[in-house]
Amino acid sequence: MKKNTHHSKSTIVKMSLAKIGKKQSESHAGNNALARIGMKFTEERKKNISQSLKGNKCRWKGGRFSNNEGYILIHKPEHPFCNHQGYILEHRLIMEKHLNRYLAKNEIVHHKNRIKSDNNINNLYLHSSKSKHQIYHSINTRNRNTLGQLTSNL
Repeated sequence: MKKNTHHSKSTIVKMSLAKIGKKQSESHAGNNALARIGMKFTEERKKNISQSLKGNKCRWKGGRFSNNEGYILIHKPEHPFCNHQGYILEHRLIMEKHLNRYLAKNEIVHHKNRIKSDNNINNLYLHSSKSKHQIYHSINTRNRNTLGQLTSNL
């Protein structure tokens, strides 16, 4: 009868994290996170970590940031329509302040100059619904295409 050369689950469970890390580094060139489990930091590495944590290097920017679409969000966790992280779009806040009321969820604030970070009240227009906002864009796109064709023919 041939003897099983593989480790049983009980053997692996009894191994310390350092031993598992060492075993992993021997078999996988030490590039993965599991290989680093149980390793101690050198004094030089500890000093470098300490230096990097000094000063004001946190990611908090006062509760204001720009998202991937170019809109600016403001941290207002008390706002009734904030997202799950407590942020709301700045242009909606500005329009609410201008109208002295909360906006309904279906109301759309449009940037007239199409610059999503330009939240000056003179650059904002309120559409009562998403469909009216889409109609506005379809009309303006059609007009722009017509103007482009007229100027290219001249």
